[in-house]
This record gives sequence, C-alpha cells and structure tokens, in this order.
Amino acid sequence: MAAPAIEQGAISGRVIPPGVPTEFAGIPIAPVRELQPYCKMLIYGKPGSGKTTLAASASKVAAMCPVIHLSTDAAEAETLRVVAPDVVRMQIDKFDQFWDVRDALEAQCKSTAGPYFKTWIIDTGTEAQKTSMRDIMNTLMVKGRPGGGEVNPDVPSQREWGQSISEMRRLVRGFRDLPVNFIMCCHEAESRDNRGVNWIKPDLPGKLGNQVAGMFSNVVYLYTKQFTEREEGSRTSIVTEEKRLLLTGLTEGYVAKSRTGELPRVIEAPEMTSLYPMITAGNKSTDTETEDGNGSRRTE
Repeated sequence: MAAPAIEQGAISGRVIPPGVPTEFAGIPIAPVRELQPYCKMLIYGKPGSGKTTLAASASKVAAMCPVIHLSTDAAEAETLRVVAPDVVRMQIDKFDQFWDVRDALEAQCKSTAGPYFKTWIIDTGTEAQKTSMRDIMNTLMVKGRPGGGEVNPDVPSQREWGQSISEMRRLVRGFRDLPVNFIMCCHEAESRDNRGVNWIKPDLPGKLGNQVAGMFSNVVYLYTKQFTEREEGSRTSIVTEEKRLLLTGLTEGYVAKSRTGELPRVIEAPEMTSLYPMITAGNKSTDTETEDGNGSRRTE
C-alpha cells in the first residue's frame, strides 16, 4: 500500500491555516505556533554526576521514543544497561561515522515516514572532540603535513586545533537543525575570565565550550550535593543525604540557560519526564524554590 501524500502546508502533523503562504522565495515558511517543538539540550557536569542517566531518561517519555545513544566510550553501555535498557546504543569508532549517521538521519527526516528514532544522544561531546583530533592526527601521520614538517600525534598544531573545533561546530549544528530531539552530554571544565571570576562550563577546547553552549536552547549543569550532620560531641561530620541537582539558569560562575523560561532555576532529582513537557509545551511550573540552611536553592 502506498504511503499517503503529505498535505500541502503540513508541518510535523499540523496544517497551516488557509491563506497563509507556505513558502517565500522558494523557501518553506510557517507560523511559529505551527512548528513541532523539540528538546535541544546540552547537559554537562563531572563524571559520575548522572549525565547519561538524565539523558537516557528520555526513554521514559513516549513522545521521545525510540531513543538512540551514540558514544565513543564502550563503558557507557554498562550504565545504560542498568538505567535505560530500552535505549538503542551505537558505538562510534571514527569521527566520520558521526557524519554518516547524521546524513542518513537527514534522509529519513525528508522521507514521508520521517525519522525512526525520535531522540538522539551524543555522549559525550568531550570525547567526540578527542576522537576528531585523534583522527586528524592519524591522517597526518600517514599523509604528512601539506607544507611538510614533523608530525607528532600528541602535539597538534594550531591548524589541527582549528580543524577539530570546526568539525565539532558543524556536527552539533548538523544534529541540532534536524527535526528530532537532540541531547549532548559533556564533562565540565573550569576557566577564569578577565575579571578573575572562575567559570564552570562544558569541557571543550578554547572558545568552543561557549560557542557550543550558544547553539542549544537549553544548557544545564548537573551536580551532586552532600548534606552532612555533625555527630554529637564529635568534630566528625557524616553524610546524611546526597542529592542530584540541575542548574538551568545563568548564575555567575556557571554556564546555563533555558530559552523557554519555564524551568525552575534549580531542579532536584531531574528526569526527562518532567523536563520535556516544560521545554516543549511551555507548561507553567508549579514548583517553588527555597533556600536550605546552607544557602543553596532547591525546588519543592
């Protein structure tokens, strides 16, 4: 049976009202309210903070399924097996494979059936960039530099850094601009600005961390906080509770943002089941923020 034809003006299942042009200068256009919303999110934090767990919780949201996880780190499979066994995993061994996957995904997006996987996770962008640099240096070892000269695979030149950074920018834009949910995880790094303020940001080389953060609608910092109590008559403190917290808004010293403006600034025990509706539908949050005795903000 042949697939049904797409109605003129139909965008992501919605039909543009009569009288509204569907293109201008040969380029498709549509009212913003008719566009299908997607989750475009960058999650960063220390190893072990729960980035993979948070990203993979997309498998608990029907509208985000099926979910596929792309990683250059084989160890991530162990985490997924425990926290999200329904997620499909793809091992990436060469940076060019990211582009093979992206191009195949674009072809699916242009088809009548649309993409099979609704959510794409790259985990982590930090390791993806290292894979890019490794492949660049391996190619140089075989072919040599265009202008000649010694090649040390452990000492990239400014040219190789520029090439790797450009590849990462193109990759992020390539996935971000497709009609799917796109989540990328990164490790965290610390740097100091010209005012002497230390900033925690995604672990990507040079200015790439800030540039990539600018490409996402939602940039969130995931961290854990321990709550302690001092034993009576002792100087020893014991950990009574450990919480996983998500910073979603710009705070001095931390790169974070949410363009919807609907996310609480700090979210306790975050999962995509609660984040996705707020990000894509603009639902008003009923959470309130309070400060605990340690001066930290939390939602209740």
